[in-house]
Amino acid sequence: MLMEEKEQVQELLRQLLVLEADLNDIEKTTSRTRNESTELGELLKNVEKTSTKLRSDGDKLSKKLNAMLNDS
Repeated sequence: MLMEEKEQVQELLRQLLVLEADLNDIEKTTSRTRNESTELGELLKNVEKTSTKLRSDGDKLSKKLNAMLNDS
C-alpha cells in the first residue's frame, strides 16, 4: 500500500512538472502575443496618420488641378 501511494505521488509530481512546463510555454506565448499586439497597434496608428496625410494631400492636389483647369 505504501508503495502504491509512493508511485501515485511520483506520477502526480511528473504531471505537475509537465503542467509547469506548459504554463511556462503559455506565459511566453502570452507575452510574445502582447508585444506583437502592441507593435501592430503602433503600426496601425502610423498607417492611419499616413492615410490621413495622403487624403489631405490628394484633396490639395485636386483643388490645384481644378483651379488650373478653370484658369485655362
